[in-house]
Amino acid sequence: MMKKVVSITDIGKEGVGRDTYMAMALLDCGHRVVSSSFGLKVGKDVYCPDCTLAKEKARDKPTDEAEESTWSRGRRSGLVSVLSHVVRELGYHGGAATKERLIVEREQAIAVLREVCEEHGDNDWPDNLNLVDIIDKHLYRHLGGGQ
Repeated sequence: MMKKVVSITDIGKEGVGRDTYMAMALLDCGHRVVSSSFGLKVGKDVYCPDCTLAKEKARDKPTDEAEESTWSRGRRSGLVSVLSHVVRELGYHGGAATKERLIVEREQAIAVLREVCEEHGDNDWPDNLNLVDIIDKHLYRHLGGGQ
């Protein structure tokens, strides 16, 4: 994102042979950028990485609770896929990958339970809740069971 230079402060020589003059530019957005002083002038447009990063974070950030929940579930699903892929690619078999496979299986079960509970129960439970409690308290009771 391009911003205007408000002021410039020389900060000395750097680089190979110390022949590059460096300067710190204060931009109109309030951020500072360190750059070669060559061609750096007040009023000139320069690239502000901090503004660009902030804009990207704001774009990627969920805006409400429902979107946050969906975003979080999607992120978890992606991480589970990566873990599953890594375990397979590393060639772990049998007992060596038991914990990893259990984590993947649990996360897949949680994802399915989230979908079913959304339609037939409630999703007011943390991802680390015992599976039996999820099924009993947040699904089965809504289906008329356990009364």
